[in-house]
Amino acid sequence: MLKSFISLSILSAFFFSCQNNDGKIEELEKKMQLQNDAMAEEREADLKKTPVENDSEITKKSAQDVKAKPRMNCKAEYKYLLGNWKGTLRDKSLTVVIESIEGDIIKGYNIVGTNKRPLNGRIYQNDLEGDGECLGNGDSYKLVLSEPGDNKWDGVFKIYLRFCTYENEYGEMEEISYNGFGEWKANSGAKSGDVTLSKN
Repeated sequence: MLKSFISLSILSAFFFSCQNNDGKIEELEKKMQLQNDAMAEEREADLKKTPVENDSEITKKSAQDVKAKPRMNCKAEYKYLLGNWKGTLRDKSLTVVIESIEGDIIKGYNIVGTNKRPLNGRIYQNDLEGDGECLGNGDSYKLVLSEPGDNKWDGVFKIYLRFCTYENEYGEMEEISYNGFGEWKANSGAKSGDVTLSKN
């Protein structure tokens, strides 16, 4: 009887230990499966996320291109108009900066003394006879540039900007000068003045 009890105890202990091991193995397998599922979900999320980030980068670059576009769309014959023109208006220093040209529309600003004002305007064909000081080959355009009008001293510039080329001693054409002249009139009519400009 004792022998059969001992053998029964050993048998049941062996049986329960096997069952416990099977339970542990199942539990371990479940944990591993959960980890694998979580990793797979992360990988899938990353794959979905990557194109969105790339798209946003492309969008940012596109926005920068759009900002630069007016300058890039500038007609070849207008390119010399872009940039900083310095000179005088009446007895004060004047800077006219042409930032962008799209078609024949100009955007920029001017500084007279310490007063900076936005400019918007248009390019027209030169309506003056002859080239004035430009005795060689060159090009000249009339620009009508308006300040916003929300300041009592805002007005309108009518200026002619040109470049002149001359033959050098070897018979080659080289650019010699960029210059301009014209006038400014206050919208109120109270003030006006002659404008002279040049660009290096």
